[in-house]
Amino acid sequence: ENRLKEARKLGFTSAILPSDDKTGGQSGLSLTRMGDLTAFVGDVFGAG
Repeated sequence: ENRLKEARKLGFTSAILPSDDKTGGQSGLSLTRMGDLTAFVGDVFGAG
């Protein structure tokens, strides 16, 4: 939770978290949850 708050202070508007992570409800960021690294890489590079 503290890392998300710090990211918000630094001007970030979104974050990617593991799907089983329970933090971030009140972070003020747009949160995306990913099931695993393969899904994340696929989304970022258009292969998923």
